[in-house]
Amino acid sequence: MAAWKDACSFKGKSKVFVPAGTFFVGPINFEGPCPGAMPEVQIMGTLKAPEELDAFPEGRWITFGHVDNLKVSGFGVLDAQGAKAWRQTTCPQRKKCKNLPITLELSRVLNTNITGITLENGKGFNMAVHKSKHICIDHIHINAPPESPNTDGIHVSGSDHVSITNAQIGVGDDCVSVGQGTTNLLVSQVTCGPGHGISIGSLGKYQNEADVVGMIVRNCTLKGTTNGLRIKTWPGAGPSQARNFTYDNIVMDNVLNPIIIDGEYCPTGECTDQASRVSISDVSFNNVRGTSASLIAVNFMCSSAAPCKSIRLSNINLTPIYGDTPTTSSCKNALGSSLGKQQPDACI
Repeated sequence: MAAWKDACSFKGKSKVFVPAGTFFVGPINFEGPCPGAMPEVQIMGTLKAPEELDAFPEGRWITFGHVDNLKVSGFGVLDAQGAKAWRQTTCPQRKKCKNLPITLELSRVLNTNITGITLENGKGFNMAVHKSKHICIDHIHINAPPESPNTDGIHVSGSDHVSITNAQIGVGDDCVSVGQGTTNLLVSQVTCGPGHGISIGSLGKYQNEADVVGMIVRNCTLKGTTNGLRIKTWPGAGPSQARNFTYDNIVMDNVLNPIIIDGEYCPTGECTDQASRVSISDVSFNNVRGTSASLIAVNFMCSSAAPCKSIRLSNINLTPIYGDTPTTSSCKNALGSSLGKQQPDACI
């Protein structure tokens, strides 16, 4: 922290450098704005977090806040040592689960590049981008065991113009998850697996949620994940919009639910009987191919209160990983069109 404060206040070019080696560090908050030039942060060693949850009163391990033109690079590792926390926080059907500490959080950050580093064994979310703009996350690795709960790879919320490129992500939850208020997100050249796929949502759990608008997912591969391309919304809360999403050139390898819109998302099993009021529209699935671990490879379970509109399927080729029975589609409250090859046969 002393190094950060000195570098942040220095008028010239500066760098905060973590050398090779292994270092134990508790929660730290690199806070701006910096009165001098923004220091570069280079991590070449391994940082290890405390195992005990009591060490994280704010629910975060490493945070960058209120900074502009930040660059974090290097070949270092942020090891959150989450195994003990996963055992301590098992909650049946995800009821009343305590939010576990985030490994790396960017909060109210502008014009920032995160490159090269590895995040592993997150107690909770591995990386979170919140209320930030113009963020580039490139060539990073994120690893957590498939049985680790709620260890999303990268969670983006309330942010604009975020790009996630050339990443390898294998975790116990969503590889990339998109929360309310996110606009203009790019996910490209990402390999996901294990995990729960690339997910928009869950949305619509709370009143007055901000819309999610504009996402491109292209040239990505999903391997052995429980979901592929997923949009999930809760029943009951106030109306919002999720629109203008394009998925292009996606490879599925043994994915349980390759294409799924779940307008009845309720992992706790204790939800209102009211239908979801999140309006999903202008969603294109182009050139999605590979193998499905379930016979229903395309599943649109949209809300009766807010049917999905302008769903477009173009050149879909999803074959079963097991057996000769062809894959199928299922549609409920979904309107749209299909073009080109359709395996399974389109139901819109």
